[in-house]
Amino acid sequence: FDNKAVLRQSTCAGIFGALRIRKSGYGLRLPLVPFLSRFGACARGGWIWSNNTLNSARMCQSQEKRISMLRIACEKIRSDLIAEQVIATDELAIGKSRVFFRDAISVIAKLEKRRERACLRFALELQSWWRTRLLEI
Repeated sequence: FDNKAVLRQSTCAGIFGALRIRKSGYGLRLPLVPFLSRFGACARGGWIWSNNTLNSARMCQSQEKRISMLRIACEKIRSDLIAEQVIATDELAIGKSRVFFRDAISVIAKLEKRRERACLRFALELQSWWRTRLLEI
């Protein structure tokens, strides 16, 4: 093996970056789109906001702009969760193309609980809307 070639290939493949992230304590990572589609309801705008963001990002021609839009949306979810004290500031980090979780089990459990409440609230709003429409008939 040529040590210089192996070092260059490891650097280009992003192995050192991944090791640095793992050593800093962020063990679990999730791509931006699955994070946004799964936990978009946790933000203040809820599902309507996250679906609009995802659709806008899909229509975008530029890959850089698409990733930028997704990162901004994930940052919004993160800042909303921190503002409402659901998570601490160091439990969730947004990277270039992924979301990193420090204590994955705890953070995912908090996010899932928050998502479950949002689902229930959305279902109740939908039922209420339908019931008022049925009364009008």
